[in-house]
Amino acid sequence: YRLFARRVQCKKAGLFFVALLCAALLLGGIFTKHYTLSNVALAVGYTGSLFGSYLFFAFTMEKREDNLVYFARICVVAICMMTLQVGEMYLRLYEKGTPLDWEWKERIILGWSLSNMVGEMIVFLLPAVFYLIYKEAKGYLYWLVVVVAVLGVYFTFGRNALLWCAVVVVACSLVNCFIGEHKKINRFVVAAAMVVLLGCLLLLWQTGYLKKITVFFVETGFQDRGRIALWKEHLSLFKESPAFGVGFKAYHNIMQGREHNAHNNLLQMLTSTGVVGLVLYLIHRVYTVKLILKKRTPERFVLGGCIAVSVLIGILSSLFFHIYFMVYYSIVLLLLEKSLDE
Repeated sequence: YRLFARRVQCKKAGLFFVALLCAALLLGGIFTKHYTLSNVALAVGYTGSLFGSYLFFAFTMEKREDNLVYFARICVVAICMMTLQVGEMYLRLYEKGTPLDWEWKERIILGWSLSNMVGEMIVFLLPAVFYLIYKEAKGYLYWLVVVVAVLGVYFTFGRNALLWCAVVVVACSLVNCFIGEHKKINRFVVAAAMVVLLGCLLLLWQTGYLKKITVFFVETGFQDRGRIALWKEHLSLFKESPAFGVGFKAYHNIMQGREHNAHNNLLQMLTSTGVVGLVLYLIHRVYTVKLILKKRTPERFVLGGCIAVSVLIGILSSLFFHIYFMVYYSIVLLLLEKSLDE
């Protein structure tokens, strides 16, 4: 009803580039034995969430100054919900005294994703929280959400998510401490947080708990945990069909139950949709970069930051190929496009 009753003008260029990307997803694996019903169903899920969400908001999202504020508040709610889910899992499944090692990490599976993807999704949404700190008069209250987000990311034990979470927190904290109208209060909050963090670390170290909650990171270190072997297997599949790839279910079916994600967005596109799909993905990515740089405002840099974080996370992850991510990603794209309207 809203799509037809509240129709607003949409940018044809954005619609075109998103449609190209969705076409690449749908054609992934075509002309191969792997182009099965399950493969098509997964591709339809991707395109339905990305293009469907994009189409809906393209024709219903009006140009408003508070669009990003509203979206940022939704991000706050989403981050808190995900962190609460992680906390609930600890309360329900964690046995006191057992190490928080890789065996425990394998148990962190929520109803909609694995632990790595949960942490990465939180990091993807985090720049929007810092925008509220930057924008609103009482934005300093959202530092509590940042703390919640960092805790949520840490206790998913995703090294990729934790790395980029640290980068986002440090970079955005520096921006809020030296740019904007609320520099003094933000400096005070950050200084106080650092003192509290140092105190907590000393307390955990003295009581022995610091060692217990860092077992996974100490034992795993810089090990790739099978990613390099996974990449080699995906590249061998790519040789079967270089043009259109082998689809999104081929690896999963061949390996009999193992995950189908390549843990690398570019490799995932190359293997699943071939050279054709990868080129269309890169064209889409060039479009997003131009979109970010076309009009330079703090609001647009926040949205650009969300996209940049997702691209960086995608070096060691396939976050892009999750339905819940695509819904938020489509909204970020629309906010960028709508902010160009006069």
